[in-house]
Amino acid sequence: MNNSKWLILFIFIFLYLIGIGGAAWHTYEATDPSKAVPTVESLKIIFIMLGGLGVILPTYLNVWQSLETARLLEDQTKRNIIENTFRLLEKWDDKSLFEARKFTRELKDLQNALSPDQLKQRIKDKQELRQSVILLFNYFDLIRISIEQDRVDKGIIKDAIAEVFLDMYERFKPWMKEQTPSSQKDTEKLVNLLRN
Repeated sequence: MNNSKWLILFIFIFLYLIGIGGAAWHTYEATDPSKAVPTVESLKIIFIMLGGLGVILPTYLNVWQSLETARLLEDQTKRNIIENTFRLLEKWDDKSLFEARKFTRELKDLQNALSPDQLKQRIKDKQELRQSVILLFNYFDLIRISIEQDRVDKGIIKDAIAEVFLDMYERFKPWMKEQTPSSQKDTEKLVNLLRN
């Protein structure tokens, strides 16, 4: 892209200078010596056209600068999205979320032995477990918001965390049904985002 910018500029200037020469030659030939000096009239045309080149060149360079700036901003946006994605995934291994996952794994081991009502009761009775589930679903809601706002790369998030989230979602569905309608709706949105 950078090479073509200078090649186009060189060709344009070359052709423009040929045009200046042609216009100056035409002016010299067409000027009536009895009314004006042909050399002076030709010089006027040359300077007028050089002034035009002085306007065209900065405009041309500004257009290319704008295109390069737009490309750099696009690259920066992509880098920011990737950086946000990895920061969000790193939070999964934060100490608080790691501890929260330990408690929820206990329920995974008992999942087939517990009825939905027993699962809800166990979460209600064990304060640490309840806090762990809430913490995990808050993290998942942060993922949903980040995907919806295009702050993260959905494909990377989906590959890294979709299976774990969907497993937890299925496991804690009975508990989720007792949460606020807006929480249920937000969780369903994330289910759809990570399944599609």
